[in-house]
Amino acid sequence: MDCKQNTLSPGSFILIVALLIVGATVSAQKQEWTTITSFGHPGEMIILDEQLYLATSGGLMIIDDVSSPGTPFVNTDGLGTSELSDIIRDTDGQIWLTGNGYIIRFDRDNPISYPVIDNEGKLVELTCVVDDGNYLWIGSDRGLILFDKLTDGGQIEDSYGFFGSFEPNPRVNDIMLTEDSIWVATSVGLAVANRTDPTTLKAPSAWTSFTPPEADFKEFLKIVRFDSKTYAGTIHGLFELRLPPQTVEPEFIEPPVPQWLSYKDLEVQNDTLWYFFSEARGLYGGYGSMQNDVFTTYEIPGLPHPPTDGIVYNGRVWTSVVFGGIYYAAPGGFVEWPFYGPAANTTTDVVVAADGTIATGFDRQREIGISSTNWQRFEVFGTWTLGGMLDSLQRAWIGTYGGGVYRFDADSVIHYDTTNSSLTGNDQGLNYCVINGMDTDGENLFFACYRSYTDNPIAFVPADMVDVPDAWDALGINEGITSDRPTDVACYDNLVVMATEADGVYLCDVGSNPFDKPGIECDHLTRENSRLISNTTTSVTFSPDGVLWVGTNRGLSWYDVGIDLFVEIPLPADVGSEVRDMAFDNRGNLWVATPSGVARWDKVTGNFQTYTTFTSDLVSNNVNGVFYDSPTGRIYFATSDGISVRSSEIGDPVQQIDQVVAFPNPFVITSGEEPLQFNYAFPGTVRIFTPAGEMVDEFPINSRWYGRNKRGEEVASGIYLFVLRDDNGNVARGKFVLVRK
Repeated sequence: MDCKQNTLSPGSFILIVALLIVGATVSAQKQEWTTITSFGHPGEMIILDEQLYLATSGGLMIIDDVSSPGTPFVNTDGLGTSELSDIIRDTDGQIWLTGNGYIIRFDRDNPISYPVIDNEGKLVELTCVVDDGNYLWIGSDRGLILFDKLTDGGQIEDSYGFFGSFEPNPRVNDIMLTEDSIWVATSVGLAVANRTDPTTLKAPSAWTSFTPPEADFKEFLKIVRFDSKTYAGTIHGLFELRLPPQTVEPEFIEPPVPQWLSYKDLEVQNDTLWYFFSEARGLYGGYGSMQNDVFTTYEIPGLPHPPTDGIVYNGRVWTSVVFGGIYYAAPGGFVEWPFYGPAANTTTDVVVAADGTIATGFDRQREIGISSTNWQRFEVFGTWTLGGMLDSLQRAWIGTYGGGVYRFDADSVIHYDTTNSSLTGNDQGLNYCVINGMDTDGENLFFACYRSYTDNPIAFVPADMVDVPDAWDALGINEGITSDRPTDVACYDNLVVMATEADGVYLCDVGSNPFDKPGIECDHLTRENSRLISNTTTSVTFSPDGVLWVGTNRGLSWYDVGIDLFVEIPLPADVGSEVRDMAFDNRGNLWVATPSGVARWDKVTGNFQTYTTFTSDLVSNNVNGVFYDSPTGRIYFATSDGISVRSSEIGDPVQQIDQVVAFPNPFVITSGEEPLQFNYAFPGTVRIFTPAGEMVDEFPINSRWYGRNKRGEEVASGIYLFVLRDDNGNVARGKFVLVRK
């Protein structure tokens, strides 16, 4: 099928590209990326073929057994996006999904996705979909779209942004078709028009608009037809809409249900109308049903938060809740369905321990997610979670906004704040610890405390003494650090560097013993005195060979010690200029997280390669954190829509010794810091030989070889042989080419 670009007729509010993507044809790309998401925030639940389908912010989940994991589908499975909003089956039996920027013709083996893009090249948020024979009517965050299912395999037919007296291009939250009419529930009211001739819907006069008298009720979320009556859920109440000739003037009637609450879902099933509601801040809510004009509101025992939507499946009420999670009714109350993954998709950072355990934090949520096989959720103090690190003892740490830091061992979670460490609070409370960044030099751990009331923004402690409060200490104004607004901290050998909100960076030589503070001096490096690209610094890190890199709101800078000045490295235009996080891989390549995608700086060429949702299977362009997992070579990206994982250049470590390879091959050395590695999953020993049989070096399998012999001397370019023997006596042999530049 041909790719097609359509320019819409005058009056259209967007330029839409209908580009056909067949999921099975991008397998080479899919081998590079995997996605980890939460399915705990459904936008819509429906029952198809006796299975429960959930269109969620993490993808599509299909459930057929309350006691077992469901079947997930995400962006890497051909959906194009993991952030879904609605799901329907049309009159021909075809399943359709809408999501963030994609219309999806769903087939388990071969989904087809159609990107919807505006004039600025950005994906359009799609909110809902209904079937109209040969067409689909689709709601968006800026109006209504008509999609032709038949022409050229599927294409956008038109779009509509004017609805009666409303301001142009409102958000369409729901759509209802009745006989020849189309109803839209928008962010500014209800509107209805005759859809017999869609070309007439361009004119505002084609639409009749309705708004309740109370201004607070104008945003409509759902609209349904039940028992010949029209019911509409709003941000602040549920209404029955009565129209002439039933009444002289249109009227919004309040049924006998709790009002001044957000009615987020209305579901008609057989002879029952189900409604689900919550208070705007998610502090109160419930659900109920209506039969024969009798409304019944139920208690919600077992739910930790109010429901957002729901359905009755296999005789049980299923619902999701405000802050995430899927629950089903059982004797005695609601029970959590435990298989939906992490707590949320708005991840702030991700850390991977040596055993493969993943720890991640979530924006605006007081939870940390931990996964080895199944996801566990831990409630934390503070408002939400920030960055993390893996320390030298292979323990994962996660910082919080206001709650200090948390350490995760194999079987325990330990909390640190001002009561048991040198972490400091701020003017919001002496124990309100905002930990913006952390790092380790191998022996000590360093933490950045935002707005520290003690004027000591860097707390530190020996890695093996974190549970001894007296072992903690801090750096600050006495060492020359005059800013209390750190955004990150990084270490290398005897150096500690602190990024700041608007004051450049502070580079401190702490010597071999940072606790000997009278000998510590900190240099204040800024745009004015060191040519830093910007004083608004967001991230700091050291390359494997000890070069300081600083991420800012205007790009990258690296510190050239030969001239005592920074060298500017602007980011590629397609990912913008703001740096949020950075990480080096074992080859010295720099991975950069930005609000517009990922950039990879190549150490050998000095060039950038970018990864976005348009050019890769990155789950979201809004990337908050990046973590390099050295044992596997995988790169983890924390995004606003979940975690994306890019595989290593050779894939995961192998368990069959006959599959072992040396990588990279050829092994190119430019600075002497690039390592050669082996992809075997078990311990053992590697020996390097010349073709003449002379042994060059010997080292453990999980170590790295830097092109030197046993005496530490650089070996020449050429062909080398390796012999790998594991602890069980299994042997692998191979060769590689070393190129020294």
